[in-house]
Amino acid sequence: PNSPYNQREYLLEDKTLIQSILQNPFEKFERKRFFSYAKDLSRISVHHKLRHEFMNKEFCDWLRTKMEEDRISYFQDLDTT
Repeated sequence: PNSPYNQREYLLEDKTLIQSILQNPFEKFERKRFFSYAKDLSRISVHHKLRHEFMNKEFCDWLRTKMEEDRISYFQDLDTT
């Protein structure tokens, strides 16, 4: 509940939200050259091979399944009760 992402005002403030997106975790993906940000154009670009994968339905289906499995595993590991 204390996360700024739960606050409507924060989400509607473009400058702050863009700054947050570019820092967390975008910066790590940018270092790996998956994405890049052209500050002067205010545009984010995606590496062409990655973009191609995201346009592949089978890949997206696999990715959704993998993310769901990882989410379940992550929260099960945190459950200490």
